[in-house]
Amino acid sequence: MTGSYVPHVRGGAEYSTQITAQALSALGHDVTVLTCADAGRREDVLDTDGCTRIVRIPSPNLYWNYHTPTAAWKRVVWHLRENFNGDALEGVEREIFSIAPDVIWTSTIENFGPLAWEAAARVGVPVVHTLRSYYVSCYRGTCFSGAKTCSGPCPVCAVATVGRRLSAPLVDGVVGISDFILAHERHHFPSARTRVIANPIAPGTLQRPREGWLGPRPRFGFIGRLEPEKGIESCLEAWSQLPAGSASLLVAGQGRPDDVMRWRRSHADPAIEFAGWMPAADFYRQVDYVLVPSRWNEPFGRVVIEAQASGAVPIVSDRGGLPELVQHGVDGWVFGSDIADDLAAVMRAAVTGVRAYAGMSRAAVARAGLYRPEAIAAAYVELFDGLVH
Repeated sequence: MTGSYVPHVRGGAEYSTQITAQALSALGHDVTVLTCADAGRREDVLDTDGCTRIVRIPSPNLYWNYHTPTAAWKRVVWHLRENFNGDALEGVEREIFSIAPDVIWTSTIENFGPLAWEAAARVGVPVVHTLRSYYVSCYRGTCFSGAKTCSGPCPVCAVATVGRRLSAPLVDGVVGISDFILAHERHHFPSARTRVIANPIAPGTLQRPREGWLGPRPRFGFIGRLEPEKGIESCLEAWSQLPAGSASLLVAGQGRPDDVMRWRRSHADPAIEFAGWMPAADFYRQVDYVLVPSRWNEPFGRVVIEAQASGAVPIVSDRGGLPELVQHGVDGWVFGSDIADDLAAVMRAAVTGVRAYAGMSRAAVARAGLYRPEAIAAAYVELFDGLVH
């Protein structure tokens, strides 16, 4: 069960859910994805693999939050209704009876809301939830506000997540996509079995290691939303401290037009390319080092494992679950996000690290092999079996 599903993508969660669902189907399991969409009626279709079933229903909330309205009052009503939505309770219960699953896996619960967990409990079907955000602690799901990480729940979040906290104890199993997020959110699920299961790479994305840089000088890359919490400003500031002509930078992604224009003007350098949105595979083929300078506590970071699978070397901040994906100096670098100029220092080391690059690329590809879809799906099956039998 997921609030949005490929092709409706807001971030890495939708891709990770689809890859895992299809991998479960490939192992011989009957998988139905219950999701929301703009459709005015229930749709029952097959996923791109021809095996995984997708059931799309209209959002039981005020609107489908894949499209966020500009009216503030609508957003307030949406969040209040998210906590105690009788329509979602009844609608999910009907779908559970129709699909007749042995186990329910909630990947992202937005739009259905926490009463989906209550629906599962009422029907008597075990439910497993994957922690992909701080959904139960923060109404935004980020625990990040005012350009900094929140030290604890604010009064607004305490009110806006009350229904989520009340329903969380009904969950039977909890998966953390990193040790960090499981430790952060575990207390909300007192009765649940817990496991750490990483996100998978996409099938066919594991490439041969690289023998060196793509060109005579290294190219750094940033891909993702151009927003403060993703660290784009830290990236550009560190770039400005590199020796002139020592490297180039590719920035792929979209953000607020005013912000992007301001960054273009303040960093008007022919060695920097602001490419806008571009396919991730095309991006990885064009860069040597992938910068993941997140300011918020990323629960995982798909960009890191995708970079490693491509043979590129990631440079990540020490926030959230990111440092769990990289062995510093072996298959990537970790920099201190609260240490002034530490990212710039790591980037300078990367510029002079051409001799070490081939070894780091080999180690990165080997690390990405740990996240093959079949291995991730098998870990989920083990947890599901333990709850069903």
